[in-house]
Amino acid sequence: MKPDPAPSLPTTSPEPAVPNVRRRSPLSLNVIVAIATNVFREAIRNRVLYAVGIHGLVLLLAALLLPQIAGGAQFKMLPDIGLASMEVIAVAIAIAVGSRMIEQEIDRRTILILVSKPITRAEFILGKFFGLGAVLAVMLGIMLGLFLMTLWSQNNDFSVVLALLSTGFLLLRLLLLAAIILLFGSFSSALLAMLMSLTVYLIGNLSQDLIRIGKATENLDLERITRGLYLVLPDLSRLDIKNDVVYGFAGLPDSSILIGNAAYGVVYTIALLAITIGIFSRRQF
Repeated sequence: MKPDPAPSLPTTSPEPAVPNVRRRSPLSLNVIVAIATNVFREAIRNRVLYAVGIHGLVLLLAALLLPQIAGGAQFKMLPDIGLASMEVIAVAIAIAVGSRMIEQEIDRRTILILVSKPITRAEFILGKFFGLGAVLAVMLGIMLGLFLMTLWSQNNDFSVVLALLSTGFLLLRLLLLAAIILLFGSFSSALLAMLMSLTVYLIGNLSQDLIRIGKATENLDLERITRGLYLVLPDLSRLDIKNDVVYGFAGLPDSSILIGNAAYGVVYTIALLAITIGIFSRRQF
């Protein structure tokens, strides 16, 4: 008799190899740059930068009229008018363009295409922010060039360093304002975002005056309200040095104060962007 065959051992099929999939990082610089570039190109197509022509017209009128009506004071008034004109025009463009950026994507239904692609909500917000920031930076650069040429044509000895310093702080104010606009635009309509951003901008410029007003009323409840607004809303007056630079280097605060104020603007902007990303990430389309 033949011996019984040895029982066959159960065979197990080999486990399928798990592909080595590289996880995409939460933020892609290429995606952010692509979105920012599209924002900048759209602003160029909409002729946003043509607004600098208003600044040039203001400077031209000031250069022609101030010598006749201001006398020797024109050398102080021309830089004051030029720097103020830069701020008003840039703020108007920032609010007008920034408040519509998110709503336009929703109205055109392009937001549905974007969120279906490997683009995170954080990349979308940051791309919009840096795109708007690039538009404002280029606009400020052109207006600064017109401002300096006007000063030189009038033999005004206003310091170029002071003009650059004031413009740099103005850019920090505008970037902070851009973060405020995106925050409101992430959950509201364009019109509401525009109104709320303008309100915060105006109150932010008067935030230190709110404390004085609250103390002057001698009303405890009103004083608490004004103090609460001061603590919550950004103090934009800390980034406003255009009135100081008109009086030369002697009118500027200490360098440590300037650095602290600049750091305040950067930190506040980052915090607002983080809040905006958190809100926008929970929004359904």
